[in-house]
Amino acid sequence: MKVFTYDHRTLKTRLPVRSALFKQRTGGLVVRWVTTSEYPLLYVFALSSTPKSD
Repeated sequence: MKVFTYDHRTLKTRLPVRSALFKQRTGGLVVRWVTTSEYPLLYVFALSSTPKSD
């Protein structure tokens, strides 16, 4: 049985792509990746857009 890794998790190749379990796992990983990658960008944007007091 072949397995492949996706974001440090192993999924069995036998799992159909249209399966609800497959979609739930990969969907959660994508959402987690987007939110964790956008957080530093938002932090930098917030710091650069705040008005500086003289």
